[in-house]
Amino acid sequence: STVHGRCLTAYTVNSRQDIATGVSLSRDLSQCDQFYGRTLTSSPLALLQQLTKDAVLSILQELVALASTAQGQKRTSLFHKLVSSMRVLRNETLSQTVVEMVQMSNWLTFQALFQCGTAECTSAIMQVIWTSDGVSLEVDALVYTLGLHPNPDAAHVRDMLSMAQYKQSKAIMYALANTVKRKAVLNQHSFVDRFYKGEVTPEITEVSKFMEKMLSDCSEETQDTDRDFPPDPKEEAFLILRAIGVMGRAMQDVSPSLISSVLRCMRKTDISLSNQKAAIQAFRLMEITDEVASQNLFLPHDEMIHFRGYSPF
Repeated sequence: STVHGRCLTAYTVNSRQDIATGVSLSRDLSQCDQFYGRTLTSSPLALLQQLTKDAVLSILQELVALASTAQGQKRTSLFHKLVSSMRVLRNETLSQTVVEMVQMSNWLTFQALFQCGTAECTSAIMQVIWTSDGVSLEVDALVYTLGLHPNPDAAHVRDMLSMAQYKQSKAIMYALANTVKRKAVLNQHSFVDRFYKGEVTPEITEVSKFMEKMLSDCSEETQDTDRDFPPDPKEEAFLILRAIGVMGRAMQDVSPSLISSVLRCMRKTDISLSNQKAAIQAFRLMEITDEVASQNLFLPHDEMIHFRGYSPF
């Protein structure tokens, strides 16, 4: 019998040359008849996170209440206090807190998350977007704004990739492309003319695989028939090629197979002219290797000149 009820005990006898030298006892407490798990809520970190969570909800509740009073002068200091309190919350605690915050005020929650600026807050913004009813133009605008973050980390890239996998709107695809481009520049080792030699990272590799799957050699076939409103496959291929062009060398460094797929698009004669041109223009911010340069044999003269110019979109 133990404080957890009646428990089975396993005995192990340690011996040497047939002589018992010791006995080891072990119990699986989860098998006791009165066992129940307890979380370590008394740890300093757990207590701090719970206190900070309570503080965030309390401050937000006060902010919401101010709207119906004549004490609007308190709003600025309270909002600053709210953002400061959110910045110390870690992922799991912040995720739980945001669920309750949205129920109080969706608009104030978004404002605070944007002002917060931590990686955890950025992920929380994506969480709110995912749980919103439908994906509206306002959400597209929010995601595009997130794509302009000057110092994205790996988690931010994956957040943007998850959103792009969910919906391939123009705003979201460009947001992903801009995020990858900035992340690749942060990883760079050296500059060569206008190009860089970027570090190959897992998250950027994941993006390249997604792009290659979506492009599918410009097959111009619907990739996901389960979507409620499947896009026009020609328009989707055009958008993917444009996004690849924005990421440029970042895609070239991590995925030779994606570059080969774009080259196959460039050589195709049974796709729309706009998509063929988009495939050509995807190489503007890439290194022109022998393989790429040799494709000029297949291009009209005016497009060849345009192809060799490295002007941005």
